[in-house]
Amino acid sequence: MNRIEPVLKAILIEGLQKVREWFLRKNVSYLRSIFDQVGFIDADEISNISYVPPYSLTSEVIYPVNRKNPLLDDVRSKTYHEIFTQHHSFNDDYLAGLPANKLLFLLEKFGGTVPVDGDSTISIFDMYKIMGAKAIVRLNRKTLKHEQGNLIINIDLSGIQRFIYNIVSRGALKNLRSRSFFIELLCGHTVNRVINSFNLHHINVLINGGGNVKILSSKPSNHKELLDNIDRDMNLWLSEEFNGRLNLVLTSVETSGSDINGDISKLLNKISTESFIKKNRKFDSLIQRDELPFVDKENPGFQRCEICGKDFTFQAGQKEAEHEGSLRCAFCDVLVRLGMIISKTKYIYISEKDINRSSQIKVEDTFYFLSDKKRSDLQCAWVIFEDKQDFHDDLAASENTLFARNYIIKNEMLPKDVYEQIDEKKKELKVMLKKSEDSIEKQWLRDEIDSLSDEHPAMLEHLANSSEGAKLIGALRMDADNIGKILYKGFYGNATLEKVSSFSRNLNYFFKLYLESTFKTDTNKQKKRFIHVIYAGGDDLFALGAWNDIAELSLCINKTFGKYTCQNIDLGLSAGFTIHKSKFPVSKMADLSLVALNYSKDNLEPCWFCRKKWLECPLFRNGNCLRKDSVTPFFTEYKAALKYRLDKEFILKYSSEPSRLKLSCKRKRFIKELQRVEDEVEKFIVKPFKIFTANNVPQRRSGFMHNALNMLEVWYSDGLIYLPKIAWLLQKQREELQRIIEKDTKESMYDLYDQHLHLATPRMLSALHIPLSWAILLMKEGGKKR
Repeated sequence: MNRIEPVLKAILIEGLQKVREWFLRKNVSYLRSIFDQVGFIDADEISNISYVPPYSLTSEVIYPVNRKNPLLDDVRSKTYHEIFTQHHSFNDDYLAGLPANKLLFLLEKFGGTVPVDGDSTISIFDMYKIMGAKAIVRLNRKTLKHEQGNLIINIDLSGIQRFIYNIVSRGALKNLRSRSFFIELLCGHTVNRVINSFNLHHINVLINGGGNVKILSSKPSNHKELLDNIDRDMNLWLSEEFNGRLNLVLTSVETSGSDINGDISKLLNKISTESFIKKNRKFDSLIQRDELPFVDKENPGFQRCEICGKDFTFQAGQKEAEHEGSLRCAFCDVLVRLGMIISKTKYIYISEKDINRSSQIKVEDTFYFLSDKKRSDLQCAWVIFEDKQDFHDDLAASENTLFARNYIIKNEMLPKDVYEQIDEKKKELKVMLKKSEDSIEKQWLRDEIDSLSDEHPAMLEHLANSSEGAKLIGALRMDADNIGKILYKGFYGNATLEKVSSFSRNLNYFFKLYLESTFKTDTNKQKKRFIHVIYAGGDDLFALGAWNDIAELSLCINKTFGKYTCQNIDLGLSAGFTIHKSKFPVSKMADLSLVALNYSKDNLEPCWFCRKKWLECPLFRNGNCLRKDSVTPFFTEYKAALKYRLDKEFILKYSSEPSRLKLSCKRKRFIKELQRVEDEVEKFIVKPFKIFTANNVPQRRSGFMHNALNMLEVWYSDGLIYLPKIAWLLQKQREELQRIIEKDTKESMYDLYDQHLHLATPRMLSALHIPLSWAILLMKEGGKKR
């Protein structure tokens, strides 16, 4: 690594000097958004080009704009002022005094939105990052006598979702967040093992997100043996620790220099195929060595973990977790303790020996110690990114930046009435603690009191009580659509290392960095949504929170993603959410919301014929277009069963008649007759919901919504709406509704109600249960608004 530092420093300093030159130049071109450079429509039909404002890297989402937008020049001026005041204008002496890791962070922060000279499609950061990675490969050939050629090493952590959501009951929320954090740690640990074995640097990591990592490496003569050893050690540890739920898929592909200098899409496809084959031969390396423990060496433990359900025997020093009859295995016990400190963690240290049992976790033979303080006596592996001006000062020579801080709501951030409930609960527990004489009960009470302190994440019960209307929890699953197809076949022009790295980086930013700014409401940037992000990485998300905030988020985050990706019609974000009581098992919330997400993923429509050679389109399958970009809100198994029965009974095989019950709505649905794209979410959910919940409308205090919902049952079974009943319901309050004028359309509420009920089309009726259910839930508990 000492040989790498000077080589890398020279390249990174040159990159930062190029950034400085760009900001000092009078006339400049701006960086074209990477999301404007991918897709499956014919390239000659792209008319609007979007550019990235040259902001420095923060947690605020950066939206692309058109070239004539004055924001580009304004942001350029402000960002250079930041470089001038905080980083000495990147003068040569200042840059020469910084270690390579700080230089790399500064290049990512300021060079990720600045184009290289003569090519507005590539950022300075991505160009010099790849230059640095290739330089290390050449250095290894020269100094370590590595063979000619290169390796693309692929790390794929399989079973992440099964591992994270394997929760039975108690301590679920703390354990879920810890499991998500542990996955980040495990990926980082695996990357470090590869980097150390192959004498590389973190700059060699091309893609890192969602448990998938791709690394550009030199080719030592024993590279197969090195990878086999890592594969064997890691999988042996994973199989023993997690009963086979997690396993590491480690593959590599050999390439020549010319392969990585041009289009690498075929190379990525080859890597994906190799990984897929090995993923379906789970623990194959251990089986071939006859080292996979099919049978435990000892009899199964007589205790059963209350969190993950694993049979275990108490280890030395391990005690009953909370009270008699309530037990945790050693790993879940560690995760629950870490769940209390993750939100405050700033530094992650490495140690080969046990330091502090309450603040560390062990991966293989390495201890990772979590702390909020800088320590000089320990080696720091990662510093967790914080959105502050002097963050780069926290980075020392051997440390790397980790984007791993998920959005959470602390107890002190809850509404006043809910916070007062927590305060009363703490007082009751403190009285019980004084009276208690049992040591186990005392420990349980102390843990409960601690979990209610201001800085701790809010419990699901308190998030539910923070909801408007019904006191329920919402569970949201989201996933970006067709990302694999974009990587392998979706780049206009060549899919170079620089462009692939940029695409992965910017996609990862959205889920790992920009979520907090997305969660702020549109009307009040300081107001927080009462939501915990359990997992976010790569291209997917799982969140729990107040049901009304989850409902809003499922719609607004989709809209935000569209804006962030230049309204690219081939880049969609599908979502599904469910609502539950706060005591409902979290693992079941995750399962049901995943079913809802799968309904969105299966919400296909016939091919748009938007390409001249539509049969060759990667999104064409069996006559359908694979664009999804759908949301399935308020999903229940009852509705799914009802839809299945109705579709089977009433929809003919080749009929164009819509389903009588619509569970999923598309953001982009192509209407062949009109040759235009329609937003079903806006038309069938948002607009009627706004009408049904408009201020001062008397129906919010009546049974009107329930009557309308009941009439849909007739529509489902008979395909008819009883119009006289609708007319009677509207006529009862006609005068009041006609006096209320809707701001956007300038129409009376009576006319708008009439359009969505009396004059509704079959497609509108099939989705009407969604805005009606939403409005009814808001009326619960007196319909109190926050």
